Amino acid sequence: MSPSNDNKKESLIKLATNIISHNQSLEGFKKGLELVDEALKLDPDYASAWYLKGNVLIGMANPEEGVKCLNKAIELDPKLAAPWYSKALVSQKLGNYDEALEYYDKSLDLGFKNSENRYVDVLFRKGLILNQIGRYEDAIESFDEILKINPYSFDALVSKSLALGSLNRYGEELECLEKVLEMDSENPMLWANKGAVLNELGKFEEALKCTDKSLEILEVKELGIQNKNQNEQVTWYVRGNSFLGIKKYNEAIESFNKSLELYSEGNISQVYIDSLIGKGNALSGLNKQEEALNCYNKALELSPDSAAAKKGKEDISAYKSEK
Repeated sequence: MSPSNDNKKESLIKLATNIISHNQSLEGFKKGLELVDEALKLDPDYASAWYLKGNVLIGMANPEEGVKCLNKAIELDPKLAAPWYSKALVSQKLGNYDEALEYYDKSLDLGFKNSENRYVDVLFRKGLILNQIGRYEDAIESFDEILKINPYSFDALVSKSLALGSLNRYGEELECLEKVLEMDSENPMLWANKGAVLNELGKFEEALKCTDKSLEILEVKELGIQNKNQNEQVTWYVRGNSFLGIKKYNEAIESFNKSLELYSEGNISQVYIDSLIGKGNALSGLNKQEEALNCYNKALELSPDSAAAKKGKEDISAYKSEK
């Protein structure tokens, strides 16, 4: 290929990249695709053009054809890291998590590990997948690698806290949440999460103070109505568990009722089911066994495999048989 064609194809790809990065609309993608195809007419073996075409097609909701282009780029230049990263993003979105992890590792091996921003991004995405598939120890390793580079990475600390909680390592989870609260003390969900962890540690009075703080922020913070309701629903549920812990059953029932009132119509969340079970536990504490049983039965209608609701029913049966 002549030097002039080399320069032209590179200019076309630079222009396409610029257009796509500044205009993530269908119009921008189409214009970018035209320029990429023009570059490929000049050089059908231009790996960078095939990589960009793959990304454009993925952006245009055509992942199957996009991945074919990414594979073509890899075939032409096996040392390119970026197509593996793009393939990983597609696999992650499709729920093919093992495949995504493999592709992310490939992108690191081929050079992304040498770029701090790329390295951190891949580690974080890997950590999210590992959390999702229950490999919590591995997820913590990914987030810890990020925290070695940036000890104040908000997202890594929050995600690490979730992994630690899933492993019942509540003391360490609390440490993570306290660090993120230093960075964002006006985040109501962080206060509610801290309250939930304190409940697990048996520090119910401290947990109540956290839910006070969460509700105080929600009172003044401007949030969309759905987001606000979800935050309040979780906070009242955590508060109900705090009152359960100190055997203030009437206050617990009041809190669980407030959580239940905030559900989105047609969208029964896990918090709603858990609040029904919590209310049942509080009613059982007041020896209102029939009302408690109704709560457990409602929870089981929504979640037939709920171990907590089944246990509640079993405890009531055992109580009745003893009388």
